Amino acid sequence: MKDYVKHSDFKTILVDAIHTLYIPEHGFDQKMVNILKRYKNPIIITTNMKLDDLEKHPLLGLGYQIFTREGDPNKRDPEYWKKLLDHYGLTINDVIAFDHNPEVKESAYDAGVVTQLIEPYAERDHAAIQGLFDTYFTLMDGFVENEPVI
Repeated sequence: MKDYVKHSDFKTILVDAIHTLYIPEHGFDQKMVNILKRYKNPIIITTNMKLDDLEKHPLLGLGYQIFTREGDPNKRDPEYWKKLLDHYGLTINDVIAFDHNPEVKESAYDAGVVTQLIEPYAERDHAAIQGLFDTYFTLMDGFVENEPVI
């Protein structure tokens, strides 16, 4: 992460839908979902899904905002990130993104959005991800930093 990213109540968490929160061959990465539930920060799920597919997807049950451009532009295009910021009235200083795809990380970076790459599900170190989140985001009341996520 860049040094200028600071612990803040105001940073919005942008988190990838498919292969970060929801693993097609597995279902939800429940540890990632549990990590997100620890923070007061606003959360927006990012995706390229078509609205028809999204309306039937279990992601809706999480209760977070979901942003899609239905692949136009795709998340691998910096324009996606500019449209997301504009849609929510945010600036590049208001957000931090998390995604599994290096191409998406590059496009977000090209749009000025600080982005952290999340490992593939089989290699994911949830304790390290939680430690990173604990560093940058504000815990909900009742949670303790570095408390193990179940």
